[in-house]
Amino acid sequence: MSSIRSGSRNREIGASTMPMFQWSCRNARSYSSWRKFRTLRKEFRAWAMPSGCGTRKGDIARTPGTDTFPVNLNTPGVFRGTGPLVLARDVHAVDQVHRLAADEAASGRSRRMIEGIRVAILTPYGPSQPVGGIEVFNESLRRIFRDAETFASEGPPSPGPLGDFRRLGMQQPVGAVRAARDLLRRHRREPFDLVLSNGIYGWPLGLRRMNVPRIQIYHFTMAGFARQALSLRGDRLTTGHVTAFFDRLAGIGTHVVAVSQRVVRELDAFYRLHAHLIPVAVDTGTFRPANRASMRALLGLPQRVPIGLFVGRPHFTKGYDVLVRVASRMPDVLFVVAGGEGSRHGNILSLGRIAHEDLRLWYAASDFFFLPSRYEGFGLALLEALSCNLPVVVSEAAWPFTEETRECGLVVRSRSDEDFIDAIRSVVAARQQFTPREFILPRYGTDAFRTNWQRFLDTVLDAGG
Repeated sequence: MSSIRSGSRNREIGASTMPMFQWSCRNARSYSSWRKFRTLRKEFRAWAMPSGCGTRKGDIARTPGTDTFPVNLNTPGVFRGTGPLVLARDVHAVDQVHRLAADEAASGRSRRMIEGIRVAILTPYGPSQPVGGIEVFNESLRRIFRDAETFASEGPPSPGPLGDFRRLGMQQPVGAVRAARDLLRRHRREPFDLVLSNGIYGWPLGLRRMNVPRIQIYHFTMAGFARQALSLRGDRLTTGHVTAFFDRLAGIGTHVVAVSQRVVRELDAFYRLHAHLIPVAVDTGTFRPANRASMRALLGLPQRVPIGLFVGRPHFTKGYDVLVRVASRMPDVLFVVAGGEGSRHGNILSLGRIAHEDLRLWYAASDFFFLPSRYEGFGLALLEALSCNLPVVVSEAAWPFTEETRECGLVVRSRSDEDFIDAIRSVVAARQQFTPREFILPRYGTDAFRTNWQRFLDTVLDAGG
């Protein structure tokens, strides 16, 4: 048994993946019985993968010479609530990505190579489900890889004889099995040249030798999400131990891509995976500045009232509780929420779900973008707001860039409501001084995204997959 780490390719080779699963389940103290997990393991062996897709000897195994859980629980403070995760800022790495993206002379060989290959995209959400950041990201990929087919789980698994999968932390891993089975069946009939998987949904593919390059894309880590954003101990245990196990498993034996430097750091700290940084992109042609007064008239918004826009689920993870408290202390500001259910409470106007293409109207009509989130990998809504030249007031967790530039707005380092209020007042007072679109255009447009993927795919195929 040996371990190999080379570039962005992460491999661990051995006899079986079950010892890691066994270890993690024995230590999942939120459950009363190890017997339930033995049953679950047996069910997955017999049911999860289609015929011909079982684990082969030598495919994946535990970490050589250890019985350690794949998520690094020895990191100080992990899952104990002892303080924020301190992520070192590697400005040099991001600058290098920007220099590569700014180079317009991508080789003709790369362009032909990307446009001529057949690609499978494995993802949590299908076209019939609400559009979110990952779906928009996948659409950007489909613009690059012309011949791409998407495989997704169309709904959550229903409770079975093993209980509620959601309470066991298994809802997403089981959903991943459903989507992966469809992909593998299609691959047997019409082989793909490249497979891209998003987040935890890539884990079942590691149980099968596909003989094509696999790229695993992390938009965030389950380990980081559990530690930073979940308030209930039971949720932290199931997400941070069980779900995070499958999240880490998805990256073994693949080329790993992370969408932000924060995610790169978390993959190394929690999962011991080396990742290549490729930031997400925004369609700067669609999300562009427009006349604020005209947009407010179109949307029926007041002209002389400062408006702050919150895009996302009205949830604790997104810091919605902070928004409610801040709004109660700033009655002169209208806070518009795009997400959740439509309603009006005081100076908080909830729009419900807004079609993605219509969000640009609300960005253009607002005075600032507000996101006091407790955890983000790389928020697409933030990029869209900046592309519309809308200044931002965000938490440190919601700021994905290593650059700290005041041209974009203000980043609040604390969780104090008073600090958020002061930042909002400062941004509204100096609205015309911010030029965030100038920051976005050369770094996070679709051209930069395409160039980054072309260069990365060059290295993947040159390495032989």
